[in-house]
Order: sequence, then structure tokens, then C-alpha cells
Amino acid sequence: MPTEHTRARLARGLEALLEHQPLRSISVSDIAQQCGLTRQVFYRYFHTRDDLIRWMYRRDFAAAFAGEEAVEWDAMVLKMLETLRRKRGLYRRMVRQADDATLYHIMLDYTDVLYSRIIRWRTGRPLDEEMKFLLRMYGSGGIEMATEWVRGGMARPAGELKDLFLAGMPPKLAGVLTGFAVPIACVIVPEDGAEK
Repeated sequence: MPTEHTRARLARGLEALLEHQPLRSISVSDIAQQCGLTRQVFYRYFHTRDDLIRWMYRRDFAAAFAGEEAVEWDAMVLKMLETLRRKRGLYRRMVRQADDATLYHIMLDYTDVLYSRIIRWRTGRPLDEEMKFLLRMYGSGGIEMATEWVRGGMARPAGELKDLFLAGMPPKLAGVLTGFAVPIACVIVPEDGAEK
């Protein structure tokens, strides 16, 4: 089976299971069985259930930027929020249990790598400890708010939430994340999550 086809099949299996049970109760065996595959096939493509979710999240955001060459921070965040809204059923089911922080951690890790890549591209140097701290603090608060937004039904317009994210950004981060277009190659986080 081609790699992307099998990965998409496993993602559809997880989505089907989420219709009827919370994320924390879904195992690799459940996903494989839902797809008519074995656990061994699952493990050829993903190490864990969370790796599958990470792949789904990355795939969804990569699709949002298809055909683009560059994007500014405002447009990037708006596209990410609109992707969550477009796939609201899936993402709401992933966060319906308030004590299951799986999606929160995946989103936080993705955002941390994404913003680190942009900052490194913009400044030409690795992040110092202060910038790492500001990034983690800002990212964790923003992802917490985005997770609450998803869990709460996304009543607030995505553009309004994006504006609040900008208003809450520390000035030192704003200086290296906003006001310029970033090549899409910096925005699409590699599958391995590495800062390349």
C-alpha cells in the first residue's frame, strides 16, 4: 500500500472511532481494527497513536497553505484557526474531555517548532534563552485559548481570536514574527518536527 494512502486510511479510522468514544480510550489496536489492518501495519507508519494525530494536524495545516509561496503572521494564524473551524467536528471530538491534553501538546509542540523556525529564518541565529522562554509562555497561553475555543464550539470569529493573539504577543516576539512575509517552507513543519 502506498504510504500516504495508508496514513490517510488510519486517520479516517481514528476519525470514525472518535465519533463514538473519547480519544483517551482509543488504542493503536482499535485504530488498526477499525481499518481492517493489523497493529504491525500501523507501526510501519506511526510509532504511537499520538504520532498519527500529529501527522493529521500537520497534514491539515499544510493543505491550508497549498499553492502559497509566502504568508504573513496574521494570515498564517487566521488560516490555522479557519482550518480548525473547517474540521471542527474532528478537533472538538479530540478535546471533548477537558483532562485529555493530547491535542494541546501536539498543537503546542507544532507551534513551538513553527515559531522557532520563523525566528531563526528572520534573525539568522538560534533562539536565546529569553526568546525560548517568551515563545513557550506565549505559545502555551495561545494554544490553551485555541483549545478552549475549539472545545467551546468556536463561537468567537476566527479573525477576532487572531487579533487577540496579536494583542497578547510580547513585543520582543512581535518584532520577529509579525510585519513581513515568511516563505511557506518555514511554515510547513517537517514530518519529523525538526527545526530545519
